[in-house]
Formats: sequence, C-alpha cells, structure tokens
Amino acid sequence: MQLWCATLTPFASGSSGHAPVDLERVRRHVRWLRARGVDAFAPTGTTGEFLYLRPHERAEVHRATIEAAEGAPVMPCVFDPDPGIMVDLARRAQDRGAWGVFSPPPVYQPVHKDDVVAWYARLVQAVTIPVYAYHHPRTHNPIDYPLLERLVEVGVAGMKDSSGDANRVRLLAQVFPQRIIAGGDELLGLGPLLGPIGGHMSGLTNLRPALCRALVDRQGKPAELQARAEERDAVRKAVSEAGGLAAMKAALGMGRRPPLVRVDEEALAHVKAED
Repeated sequence: MQLWCATLTPFASGSSGHAPVDLERVRRHVRWLRARGVDAFAPTGTTGEFLYLRPHERAEVHRATIEAAEGAPVMPCVFDPDPGIMVDLARRAQDRGAWGVFSPPPVYQPVHKDDVVAWYARLVQAVTIPVYAYHHPRTHNPIDYPLLERLVEVGVAGMKDSSGDANRVRLLAQVFPQRIIAGGDELLGLGPLLGPIGGHMSGLTNLRPALCRALVDRQGKPAELQARAEERDAVRKAVSEAGGLAAMKAALGMGRRPPLVRVDEEALAHVKAED
C-alpha cells in the first residue's frame, strides 16, 4: 500500500516575523523521507499550513517537492479562496510534473452542494492530471457519499478522507475501490480493515517515517503489530502535548513562523525524530 506523507512546510529562520519558506530544507526533508520508505508526497495541505502561505510560496514548495521526489508521486494541495488562483496553482503543478492535485471544498462558510460540485468541476476542467477531493469535516464543508458520487461524475478521480472514521473509510472504499486515500494518523496500521483504499496519507510520517511504513505494511507477529500501534499512539500524544505541528517542526529542526510558533519545551523533550 502506498504511504503518502502530508509534508510540513519549513521556514528559514526562527519563530518570529515573516520568515521565508526554506526551499532547500523542503528538498532535504523529501529526500530523507524517500530514503526511509515514503512512496508519495502531498505538500501544502493542512499539515503544510496552506492557509498561512501566499500563492507564490505554495507554488515554490510544490516545485521543490516535485524536484526532490525524483519521479515519486506528488499531489499538492492547491486550495485558495480565489478559484482562479487555485486553477493557476494546479496548472503550475501540472507543468512541473505533479502526479495530481487535491483541494478541500470552500472553507468556513456553509456552501450549497451544487456550488461544491461547480468548485471541483472548474478544477477538473483546468488540468489533465488527477484531481482529488479532500474531506476534513473539522475544517470545511463535508463531502458525504452522494456528494462524492456527483464529484466523480464531473471527473474527480478520488478523495482523501480525513474523517478518522474507519467505518466510513471502509464503506467509501468498497464503493470507490482504490480511489480513497485514508488520512489521519489514528487509522495507521488498520490495513485491510479499511478495505480497498488507494493509500494512506499521514502527517506523523514527517517525524517517524520508518514507524509509519511498518504500520502500513503490517508485517510481523501480532505482538509486533500491537507494539507499533502503541508506539504510534505514544508519539501522537507527545506531539499533541508539545504543540502539534509546531512541535514536529521543532523536533526536526525546522524554522517556524506565526501563527504556528509556540511549543512546550518540557513536553518537546519527549518528541523524537528518527535518526
């Protein structure tokens, strides 16, 4: 099964001011992940702080990720409140060699489902590479089964589902085999229980790629599988207590900028990146 990393966005310096994106650090991080078994990359999504990046910054992160991936699939998040900018980001990513692109529907305000369909249809019509929807109900308009059916009818290739609901993911995967990418670190390790998914996308992979690779592969005796699941939960808890994304970036030596800056230094001592 493909292991996708929802990659972090490193900044060049410190934790104050408008530090620029560190593109060389982007490249090094992608190469490090690739060498540890990560199959594919999804830059500038929720984990990549897309809401806090300017359009030109997102485009440059996409370019650097595609270059460093050296042929491995890259599917950037191209969301922008301005659909014209979203289309431009998608076309730029396509021209640079992206495998596909993905985007949530409009965020914050409730949107009629017809307008969600139109949102994705515009993106599908703008590019020839796969377009994936993104279901993340804690942050934007949800995509239920009937709506996903409509999106597929207008050309959407599949969906990343970050509901964290194993039953929902399994049911969707049964209807849309190989078209659902499971998101959410809490589902890492469930393997066949999620049905015929097309891969698993993880933010925790930034910090612990070998562990996430082993969870996805599900090789070993039951006691080994259980130990990995317990390690996953312990790492997730430590990251959450230390400051979430900011803590992962600090543990990896990545620069941060507002608003994701503060970490609990005492708790951060328990957040370890792989060697």
